[in-house]
Amino acid sequence: MKTAITSLYKTKTPGIVRIIQTGDWHFCQARTPTANIIRSLNYIFYEKESLAETDLVIVNGDVWDTLVTLPNDDAILAREWIRKFVNDCEANNVTLDVLEGTPDHDWKQSSEFVAFKTKCNVRHVTQLSIVRHEHLDLNILYVPDEWKPTMEGIWQDVCHVMSEAGLERVDLACVHGGFDFNFPPEYGIKSHSSERYSNIVKYACFANHIHTAKHHLKVHGPGSPDRLAHGEEGDKGYHRVTIDQKAETINIQWIKNPHAWTHKTINVEGMDLDQIVQIARETAKPLRAGSYLRLKNGEPLVVKSALIALRLEIKHVILEYKNKKQSGIMQNSGNQKANGVRYTGVHINKTNAVDVLVGWLSTKGLVSEGQSQLLEQTLRTAMASK
Repeated sequence: MKTAITSLYKTKTPGIVRIIQTGDWHFCQARTPTANIIRSLNYIFYEKESLAETDLVIVNGDVWDTLVTLPNDDAILAREWIRKFVNDCEANNVTLDVLEGTPDHDWKQSSEFVAFKTKCNVRHVTQLSIVRHEHLDLNILYVPDEWKPTMEGIWQDVCHVMSEAGLERVDLACVHGGFDFNFPPEYGIKSHSSERYSNIVKYACFANHIHTAKHHLKVHGPGSPDRLAHGEEGDKGYHRVTIDQKAETINIQWIKNPHAWTHKTINVEGMDLDQIVQIARETAKPLRAGSYLRLKNGEPLVVKSALIALRLEIKHVILEYKNKKQSGIMQNSGNQKANGVRYTGVHINKTNAVDVLVGWLSTKGLVSEGQSQLLEQTLRTAMASK
C-alpha cells in the first residue's frame, strides 16, 4: 500500500478533467473473438471519443480473460493493440492507469502496458494504493480484486492507506469487485459496500467485475464494453466522465457500444418441433457469422431434434441449448452466479495465502487468537525463506 505521485502536464481545458473509464475487456476470451473486442475498443477510443481531448483513461481491471502463452494469435493481436494504444496515449498527452483485476483473469499480464520504453504517463496498478495525479489535481484510490480474503480486510486497508495519505476523501475510487447492489440478498454473496465507498469519494467510485451496467449512490459500474456470454443480451458500453473542478461537479455519461458481439436467447418452452425450427430460422437469419443463439427451456427431446435439423441448415451461427434442469443446477450450486459472474471463492496466491489460511482456521474456531498469531508468524517466515 502506497501513494504514488506523478506530475507531467495540466488538463487540456483549464479546470476540466475529461476521463474515459472502462474495464472487463477480457482479451483471449473463448466465446467472443479478440478481434471484435478490439473493434469495440477502437470505436470507443478512436471513433466515439478523441484522445486529443482526453486527459485520463482508466482501465479498471480484467483486461485479460485467462493466462495465455505464446504462440497465441489472439494474445499477439491484443499485445499489438496495447502497444499501439500506449503510443497513441503518449502522442496525445493522455495519462493511462490500468488496474489489476481478478487474479485468475489478469494474471499480471497487464504489465504489457509498461513492458516497453515509452514516454507515456502509464502505470499498471497492482497494489491497493492512492495515486496522486498532480497535473490533474486528482487523488484516485485503486483497489484490485481479491486484495484480501474478506471485504472487511480490504476495507481496513482502504482506511489505512487513506489515513497514511492524510485524506478523509479521495476524488475518485476505482474498484474491481462486486458491490452489494449487484446481487440478490438471498444469494449471500460477500461484496463491497456501496455506502462505505460513496462516503469516501468526492465525485464517484467506478466499479468493474460485473459485466452489466448498473449504479447506486456514487458507485457506477459501466459493465463490459463487449458482450461476453449469454445473460448479457442488454446494451454494452463505457463511461465518459467530465469533472468541472471549479464547480466541483461530475458528469458521468454511459455510452453504448453498437459493435458488441451477439449472444441471443430464445425461450422455446411449450413449442413443438416446427415452431422451434421456424423461430430459430427467423432469429438467426440477420445475425452475423459466429453469433451465439441459445434455445432455452422446452422439452429436451424436441429441442435436441430441432437442433439436429437446424445445425444442418444454419451454418453461420453457433446453436446451443440450456434446459430448466441445467439452469437450476447453476442457480443452486455452490458456484453461485449472478449478473454473468460466477463466484468460486478466493483465488489463493503467494500474496494472500497466509491471510486466507489463518483467517479460515480462525473463522472455524480451530485456533485461538494466540495460536493464529503464532501460525501467521510461522507461515510468513517459511514463505520468506528460500
